[in-house]
Amino acid sequence: MKRIRRILIRVVLMVVVPVIALWIAVEAYLAGGQYVTAENAYVKTDIVNIGSEVDGRVVRVFVNDYDTVQVAQLLFEIDPEPFGIAIAMAEAEMAMVRQEVAALRALYRQGEAEIRAAEEDIRYFIGEFERQQELVAQGAGTQSKMDAAEHEVAAAQRDFAVLREQNAVVLADLGGSLESPIENQPMYRVAEAMRRDAALDLSRTLVTAPMDGTLSQVLLEVGEYIEAGDPVFALVATSDPWIEVNLKEVDLTHILVGQKATVVVDAYPDVVWPAVVDSISPATGAEFALLPPQNSTGNWVKVVQRVPVRLRLQGEGDTSALRSGMTVTVSIDTGQERTFDGLVDGVLADVLPGQ
Repeated sequence: MKRIRRILIRVVLMVVVPVIALWIAVEAYLAGGQYVTAENAYVKTDIVNIGSEVDGRVVRVFVNDYDTVQVAQLLFEIDPEPFGIAIAMAEAEMAMVRQEVAALRALYRQGEAEIRAAEEDIRYFIGEFERQQELVAQGAGTQSKMDAAEHEVAAAQRDFAVLREQNAVVLADLGGSLESPIENQPMYRVAEAMRRDAALDLSRTLVTAPMDGTLSQVLLEVGEYIEAGDPVFALVATSDPWIEVNLKEVDLTHILVGQKATVVVDAYPDVVWPAVVDSISPATGAEFALLPPQNSTGNWVKVVQRVPVRLRLQGEGDTSALRSGMTVTVSIDTGQERTFDGLVDGVLADVLPGQ
């Protein structure tokens, strides 16, 4: 009896157990092709670098490190006094332009009066010249008087031409129209644009949050001078995070936009977030590097490349605890199962190469 029992145990250990193990391995292999799993994945959110659009000295800081802020909330203020002075100077320039335009209009009207007087002088001197011509023809006049009258006509005509040119210059300074509103005068429009520019700069001294989010470390002190465009701290969005997973290129065979996925954040291993493949990068991550690899020269070693894939979190779950940069584990359901025939073909190809 004991011998039979030992034989049965041997049969179980030598036949049944290996068969079961083989069956489990085959099932695991067949099921494994359906899911692509990766740990090279991270939580991502929108991050905006906050800075000023104008140069200036900081006079007030309204926030602290890691504060949660709302869109349009005040963050800090640049000294507004220089920009207020610029507005006052622009307004003074506008007033000067008004006075200058009024003076030009008066000068133009004066020129018109002088032109009319010059026309009358021309008519008078022409009449005098014609009378002197008649007197000379009758023998009662002298040639010198006639020549003098002719000279007066020519001088009056020259004065008339000069006055017309002068008035044309004045009219050009007025923009070509004497009665055009002052707001349409080129000089006034330039001064008005300067004022609008100064007012815009003044409004930019109050720096506000462009979106809801949480601030990074605020390394900004009152009295510090900052330049336009220089980032002083960052604002991280607290809504709509996504997952960026860097998949090996060999794992992309069956990855498609719209496929379902699950996400487990390392910080919260008991929580599973549903997700969906939102987009796939058009190039490997190395292609976007500052110094992309050059494989056309030197010794080449094949390195498996990784392609960024973006996953969109789904469901109504609370994502406020997620922080940009957290590491996650991703599993994507490709819907592509391995087949037993494919397994057999692969084994035969390894055992009987060339057959």
